[in-house]
Amino acid sequence: MEKVARTNATVLLLGESGTGKEVAARTIHALELQSKLLRVLQERRFERVGGTRTMEADVRWIAATNRDLERMLAEGRFREDLFHRLAVFPVRMPPLRDRRRDIMPLAETLLALTRRAAGGGSLDDVERDAIARTLAEVGGNRRQAAERLGIGLRTLYEKLKRYGLS
Repeated sequence: MEKVARTNATVLLLGESGTGKEVAARTIHALELQSKLLRVLQERRFERVGGTRTMEADVRWIAATNRDLERMLAEGRFREDLFHRLAVFPVRMPPLRDRRRDIMPLAETLLALTRRAAGGGSLDDVERDAIARTLAEVGGNRRQAAERLGIGLRTLYEKLKRYGLS
């Protein structure tokens, strides 16, 4: 990934839902936008809506989707030329279930963002919900829940007691 970050190459992120791709990339699938996007990608020029002057675009495109673009190409639902312009440097994102060591850093980041957004208060609710959801997913097996959450069994027991989930 570091090599990609140092380039100005167009990047196409591919992977299942929840692998970290941005939701905004969905607009690429609106077939009437594809030719306009292709022009900006190819020529790095565009006209504003209602404008008469051509503008230069000094941008780096990073697109993301959970759709099977190869299948959409075969079905004629995605432009081949646009696909090849986007996929200059394709990066396949493995699902989070295959990147277990990323779960805790992601959870910590999300919790920190939640805390910041709520002024430091909706954190306990988020943690309690995550623990309850994980316990439900593993059929109440506390050892498995602790492993999935990336915490020790003793820590899980303390949190269960704290949140009244025991």
